[in-house]
Amino acid sequence: CAFCHLAHPKRFRPRPCKSKRSKCKRLAGMLDSVFANDPEQFDEAVSLLSTQGGYLQTVVKSKVRNLQNQDEMETETTATLGLLKPGLLSL
Repeated sequence: CAFCHLAHPKRFRPRPCKSKRSKCKRLAGMLDSVFANDPEQFDEAVSLLSTQGGYLQTVVKSKVRNLQNQDEMETETTATLGLLKPGLLSL
């Protein structure tokens, strides 16, 4: 290692440079805003971007997972609010 002068195993999956990581995150971030009204095109774009590269695939999968978690949280919140009686507040 050039930093600590000790022997380290080589990284199996080196991280791309910062500009490539930023570009991948920007592309994944645009998915939900561009394809919000068309789930078919969203799925098609996800599959297309997933084939572009290893890091981009990881970022896109993470974005899809986060969107699914947000949908589940919103569904749970809506269900919980539906159980409350009108005029009563939950603490």
